[in-house]
Amino acid sequence: MISTLLIEPEAHSVEKLRSHLGTYCPHIEVCGVANSRQEAVQLLRATDPELVFLSMEVASSAESGILGHSAEKFETIILHSNNSYSLEPASFQVGAHLFKPINAEAFIKAVYQILPRLQWKKAQEESRCLLNRLVQQFPPNNLIGVPTMEGIEFLKIVDISRCEGLQRFTKVVATEGRSIISSYNIGKFNKLLRPYGFFSPHKSHLINLQHLCRYSHEGTIVMQDGSSVPVSRRRKALFLNQVRRL
Repeated sequence: MISTLLIEPEAHSVEKLRSHLGTYCPHIEVCGVANSRQEAVQLLRATDPELVFLSMEVASSAESGILGHSAEKFETIILHSNNSYSLEPASFQVGAHLFKPINAEAFIKAVYQILPRLQWKKAQEESRCLLNRLVQQFPPNNLIGVPTMEGIEFLKIVDISRCEGLQRFTKVVATEGRSIISSYNIGKFNKLLRPYGFFSPHKSHLINLQHLCRYSHEGTIVMQDGSSVPVSRRRKALFLNQVRRL
């Protein structure tokens, strides 16, 4: 089930949304209804919705208080009072728009416009939970699950040479030359692998210190597989201290 929150002051529109959800989207469950800014703030703190139907009037009057801390956690469908787009709040991305009065055709189109992203996020959360269980279950020299767009690839931590950030994704390079594109960003791998002898010499790179080959004074690390990794000026001294401890 996909959980949704209805933030809409008009009772008629709320009932329309409930009716359409029950008829066309039985896999989406309403976890709460807010008729005002205050109620919306309380519900967002108490629940963890995956989808929010949000009145433009409420969003415009209190964008930071309602959505600032959790905008990336859910998809948003904005409800407009007339047949024109108002200025969107800057703190979050709108997945779709609906104009009142809400008709069934427009409702279905809006929901199914964002449904692929909702399903993708749910799959990523399931992979994240599985990965956390695997990390707790296996010691460092055993398998670790690396989530990808297709599923989960399993690698030994000792066989991971380095990781390279690619915007929201990460390229994980193994010692045998095989590389995997993971749906985790580089920051997630930094937290995950740092306790096992990995170091971040640059904001976009993470290396296994056991696979170092050499370091040039120009600020470049060469790994055993021949690949080069830059060292930022701010992290040069920290890197050299880390190497001395090996």
